[in-house]
This record gives sequence, C-alpha cells and structure tokens, in this order.
Amino acid sequence: MAAMTYGAGARMMRLLHYAAEPLGEIRDAAEQPPAHFKPVGLWVSVEGPDDWPSWCKGEDFGLERLRYAHEIGLRSEAKILHLKNARDIDSMSRYRTRNPAYAGLSYHSLDWRPVAEEYDGIIIAPYNWSRRLHQQTAWYYAWDCASGCIWRSRAVERVTLLADAA
Repeated sequence: MAAMTYGAGARMMRLLHYAAEPLGEIRDAAEQPPAHFKPVGLWVSVEGPDDWPSWCKGEDFGLERLRYAHEIGLRSEAKILHLKNARDIDSMSRYRTRNPAYAGLSYHSLDWRPVAEEYDGIIIAPYNWSRRLHQQTAWYYAWDCASGCIWRSRAVERVTLLADAA
C-alpha cells in the first residue's frame, strides 16, 4: 500500500467535490461503519479518465449533483492512503469483513475503522477495472470512479467553488 502524505507526489491530482448545493463547512466524519463497502466522509473525484462526472453521465445518474464543482486542496501534511494499482487494492483485504446485510450473497466489506485510525482519507486512482468484479475485492465494485474520501477535516487546506453549471 502506498501510504503517503499529500505533498509526496499527489499534487498532480486535481481533487473535485461535486454537489447539488454549494459545500458548507468541512467537518470530521462521524465514526466509520464496522462493515461497509465505502467509508464515510467528504467524497472527491480525481479529475481525468473515469472520474465522477464521466460515470454519472454514462449512467444517467444524479446529474443534478454535478451542479457545483469545488476544488479540494489538501494540506501537505495530510496523511492520505493512495491506492494506485491492483496490488494496492488487494492489500486492503486485511481489512475485509462480512457485512451482515449481504451475508447470503457472500459479499465482503471493509472495516474502515482501523483505516481511519491511521489515515486522514483514501484515494484510489487511477480507477482499476480489473478489480471491479474481482471476488476478493467485492467492496471495490461500489467504488464507481477514480475518487477518494476524506474523513478528517484537518486534511483539507482549502475549498474553492469553481462552477455553478445551472
């Protein structure tokens, strides 16, 4: 896994948050769920191929949520877990756990609590299509695009409203 602070090579990524309304105050996420496909926090899209707008337009899903684009600047000292390839995604299996809501389907989720104890957030980019339907990384199926989740507000240095697409 590529544990890194944001200043260590990640500045090339442009992180954008899309919403139907302008973003308000950034707050820490509540406690992470014990077994879930995705963490809780401020979701960001990594601009470029397989980003959130591309996915939404391709699926004709939630287009109203693209109205406001916000650039999210992270602090250089933010501790972000960056998964860059299939091997990095596979390494998350150590956090795998059963989600009782999907027990009959044998789906696995991740226990995001220990990840959140060590990191301020996670970014998975570029998107890895080889792991979308992989049995050992079933949690990644719900990760629809190159994106990330920031659960500690201290990681965010600035939020810049870029557009009102209305």
